[in-house]
Amino acid sequence: MKAYVWITTSFEAWHHWDNAPDVVPYLRDNHRHIFHVKLWREVQKQDREIEFITLKHEVDDFIDRKYKGQSFPYSCEMIAADLLEYFQASIVEVSEDGENGARIEG
Repeated sequence: MKAYVWITTSFEAWHHWDNAPDVVPYLRDNHRHIFHVKLWREVQKQDREIEFITLKHEVDDFIDRKYKGQSFPYSCEMIAADLLEYFQASIVEVSEDGENGARIEG
């Protein structure tokens, strides 16, 4: 059996895709999203090995420093991979406006 704790959070930021194909040229322009994040960490013990409230605060602090309110060329996949690596997470999902996104597994 595997056990995980998970947190969710969201943040506002702007991004762009410089190499967007001609079918979606507007994605080359800076545009705003509310990015939604869900991050899982595997645990071995089932009695608060990782306190998820503390984990959420740590993720929020990292996002505030690196992404919140910024403009960047990163995709949901890139943000998810960054969070996965930094927090040694098992799974990270990042979506744009809670509609479409990416899932990265470690």
